[in-house]
Amino acid sequence: MAFWLFVVRARLALGRWPEPNLPDPKDLGFDIHHFIVTVGLPLVVAALIALALLLVAARPALKRAGIRPGFVGVVAAAGLAGLILLAWLDPGRFLEWFAD
Repeated sequence: MAFWLFVVRARLALGRWPEPNLPDPKDLGFDIHHFIVTVGLPLVVAALIALALLLVAARPALKRAGIRPGFVGVVAAAGLAGLILLAWLDPGRFLEWFAD
């Protein structure tokens, strides 16, 4: 979410959608927001992977509690798959712009 808000904020500041190398995201002056996105993107991936591993480890306890671990696992897997698909497709080439 912070990434897409950064893209919208860049759009509002520039008057056009950002493109790869035009401008450098660090040059926009949104230092705190840039830092949050830079740190946050890897943390989102790590959190989804950690959730999947936690579900595998906690499966017996979840079953005893009456929670269907399969459903929660499907939601976590769908989130990770959606994130990977979004990064692969990169609509608007905004991830490419941010990473340049």
